[in-house]
Amino acid sequence: RLLDQAIEYLTKATGKKPAGYRARSWAFSTSTLDLILKKGFLYDSSLQALDEPYEVMSRGKNTGLVELAIGWTLTETPFLGQNGRMPSPELLYGMYRDEFDGAYAEGTLFVLTLHPYLSGHRAPMKHLDEFVKYMKSKPGVWFATGTQIAQYVKTQTPR
Repeated sequence: RLLDQAIEYLTKATGKKPAGYRARSWAFSTSTLDLILKKGFLYDSSLQALDEPYEVMSRGKNTGLVELAIGWTLTETPFLGQNGRMPSPELLYGMYRDEFDGAYAEGTLFVLTLHPYLSGHRAPMKHLDEFVKYMKSKPGVWFATGTQIAQYVKTQTPR
């Protein structure tokens, strides 16, 4: 019922049905996969199994659902949201840059998860702007929506 309400709300607000799903705090329950498959989602971004996109398998079968993997390292919550401690945003974005460089070298996906209440302040935003410029300076980098990435993954031969 709640998923139906969320889909209805987002469809009304944006004019199109959502194609992807991300569980709050990435808490994927034993029922989540069946629910999002039933609702026809193209991709999920809640699991943390691989550093590259992949098709989710369930009960030994491909589901058609693409996973756009995420990880706790690529969100600021453990760093900026813990016990009121805030490290230098420069150090945080240095780590993100190193993670991006690794993904770039491997030719794979880089998903950064940011929260406005943490990263939306002046100092972190300054470093985020610089980080985006850095990523754009690399040849062949593609900034894309989850839908675009999932559609691309579906056209590729699995490794």
